[in-house]
Amino acid sequence: PEPIPFERSPYRILGVEDGASARELRNAVDHIRQENDPTRLQGLSEEIRDAAHRRISEAEVAFATLHPETAYGQAALELFRTKVEEGEGEIVQTVAYDPAAPDFLEPARLLGLKDYKERAAEYRQLKKDAEENDLDPDKVMLPPIIEYEAIFLPDNYRRTALVASALAYEEFPVGSFRPFRDAEPLLLMGLNAWNHPGLPEMGGAYVEGSIFVDAFLSSSEDPATMSFVTHYTETLGRAPGVLDAIAWDATRLLGLAVAEGGDSREQVRDSLGAVSIDDPVAGGMTFGEDREVTRELRLLTVSRKDGIFPWTPPEVPCLDENGEEVDDDGEGCPEDLAPPDSTDG
Repeated sequence: PEPIPFERSPYRILGVEDGASARELRNAVDHIRQENDPTRLQGLSEEIRDAAHRRISEAEVAFATLHPETAYGQAALELFRTKVEEGEGEIVQTVAYDPAAPDFLEPARLLGLKDYKERAAEYRQLKKDAEENDLDPDKVMLPPIIEYEAIFLPDNYRRTALVASALAYEEFPVGSFRPFRDAEPLLLMGLNAWNHPGLPEMGGAYVEGSIFVDAFLSSSEDPATMSFVTHYTETLGRAPGVLDAIAWDATRLLGLAVAEGGDSREQVRDSLGAVSIDDPVAGGMTFGEDREVTRELRLLTVSRKDGIFPWTPPEVPCLDENGEEVDDDGEGCPEDLAPPDSTDG
């Protein structure tokens, strides 16, 4: 029989190279199973709330979304839209894509409003300019029209790297890539499916400095996390994932509630809201009124050199009434001074 074209083969569906080893295939199957686990949607609102509100609070209120046509992608889009609107932000453009597509150039063009028929006059002028400057007019492409400061991309790390590469090819200034010197950087934002060492390896410069949220970072230097990772790995022979870390926090909280509440279920239930831990590994410090763990998510960033690590907000200078920078002696702005108004850009 004729061989199956790679774009329609099981290897393509699993996201691995043709002829991948049995171990690579098992890992790909496990990843897809986790990615499509309905329980992943349960914490989605928390993740998106943190991602959206962090950016809105920094005055980056115009967003575009680029999401896979999957149940997870659609749910992420709708939740993100709700959280952005709650924060008085705005989504100015939305593009969906087929996650099984051989590449993601077409959705990148759609996001950049690269309609070569509608923008034909502009395209002809660009080709003419190239000829006048002794450049190859056949290599000219329309620049993307960008009317937003960030792109929300709720996909797994493999496709995120491929989508980021497609955006860079279409001259979006993503990561540390700049199509020209004065290009304004465009932030890529994601969720916990980005949390994999393969993202900086595969995405390279195109995902540098991107941010995403997650409850757990196994490489954290936090003593509690380091101890948990070490003991978990030694006991079970594998590194813990985010669900393992969440379960550990919940188990510790429940154990405290049982110790506090006594023997009856009612007493244990009543004590749930009173117990807390100060060293959670997945941000779960206490139970809320709905008896769900109240979680503080981590904002993480991506670096080719350092991998994935906690994002640190840039220092904002204190300004006096004349707009001059004032030394705060490392103690924060005095009450009569303040950082520049975020609405001023």
